[in-house]
Amino acid sequence: MAGARGGIRGAGAGVRAGGSAAVRHGPSRGDDRPTRTSHVGNHLSCADEVAADVLLRTPGRPSLSGAGETSPSLTIRLPAASRARLDALAARDERRASEIVRDALDEYLARHAG
Repeated sequence: MAGARGGIRGAGAGVRAGGSAAVRHGPSRGDDRPTRTSHVGNHLSCADEVAADVLLRTPGRPSLSGAGETSPSLTIRLPAASRARLDALAARDERRASEIVRDALDEYLARHAG
C-alpha cells in the first residue's frame, strides 16, 4: 500500500524512509543499514519517485472558487438531444461543455435572480 509521500506502509523494517526496499542478508549489524540492497529496491525507489510526483500534482482543473478552495459541482440529467446539441456547440466553439453551461447559468441567474 503506497503512502501519501510515496513510501510503502505496512512492509515492516525492510522499507527505508525513501521508500526503497532493503533485503537483509547475513547477520544484523545492530543498526538500520542493510548489509546488501536488492536491485528490486532501485525499481521501487524509481516507482516511488514517480508516484510521489503524481500525488503532488493537483488533480483536475483549477478551482473556480479561488486558490485553495474546492469548486462545488452539480450533476444534471439532460435529454440525449440536448446533450448532443451542447457537445456540437462546444466542439464548434472549441470550449468545454461545462463552460457553456456555466455561462448559460450565469446569464439565467442575472436575468431572473437579480
